Amino acid sequence: MLDVRKIRLILELREAGISNSNVLSAIEIIPREQFIPENYRNQSYENIALPLHINGLGRKKIKDNVEEALELADLLDCQNKYPNQLSGGEQQRVCIARAIVKNPELILADEPTGNLDPAAAHKILKILEQINKEGTTVIMATHNYKLISDRDHRIIELKSGSLVSS
Repeated sequence: MLDVRKIRLILELREAGISNSNVLSAIEIIPREQFIPENYRNQSYENIALPLHINGLGRKKIKDNVEEALELADLLDCQNKYPNQLSGGEQQRVCIARAIVKNPELILADEPTGNLDPAAAHKILKILEQINKEGTTVIMATHNYKLISDRDHRIIELKSGSLVSS
């Protein structure tokens, strides 16, 4: 089935000056649940660096980008830890760092705070706000209205797929 919303997003990205070849590389997705398999054998640093290796970046650029992402996600102390050594909040921050390491134009965050305690959720929200201040568009879906209600951001409320308020 053709999803018109996906086509609209691609057209809007093109209108914003992002070329066809760069549309997918301009978008990063932060999943609802941390996507670091339990048996993943790489440390956080390698996990975050993976998209850069795939894109063929040089060692120096990879090191610089990963260190910047680690710092922004407050993970410098966790870079040598394996997934089973990280808390849920740390695992989610690794996912965020992996998403931001390529400096995308747009981040789609699907319930990035859903399974976290309030302190970890606020930390994730602050990281996403910082990313947004640095120029990346962040679209976040959440059911936690308390978490976002006092923020100075546009909030679009949907109910049963229909716009309720914006």
